[in-house]
Amino acid sequence: GLLAHLTETCPRLAERLAASALLSQLLVLRLADCDLTPAGLRTLLDAAADSPLGELDLNQNAKLGAVGADLLAAATGFPALRSLAVGYCGIAAAALDRLRASALVRRVRRFQCWGNTMSQAMYPDLQARAWADLGPDWVGDGSTDPDPYG
Repeated sequence: GLLAHLTETCPRLAERLAASALLSQLLVLRLADCDLTPAGLRTLLDAAADSPLGELDLNQNAKLGAVGADLLAAATGFPALRSLAVGYCGIAAAALDRLRASALVRRVRRFQCWGNTMSQAMYPDLQARAWADLGPDWVGDGSTDPDPYG
């Protein structure tokens, strides 16, 4: 069976996951606030071409910045990804706009990017996608419910 959920704050977890068979079994991966770098993200993206991952949380990894956003924008893997979170990742408006226009982000149902620089023109689209429905067949851990605070 698939491991349904993994949350970790180890700075080198991305590299360790990429080198293991575990990555091909994950449905949810939360690497929030784990000091993830663009190099670690690149390693993870390269290893996850056919991953069944449905939810990827990269929030609060300020070192990702524009380079990390551009790596995600160019990613061709994660065919099952429905939710991508890159809040507070130090992404400037131009890089966030490139990521927003990428095939990966156009394909996901939910895209969260709070705490990054964005233009007023981007805001309505990004706000609408922040808590978008993940679909009737999505089975999560409860943290993906629309408006978990309400």
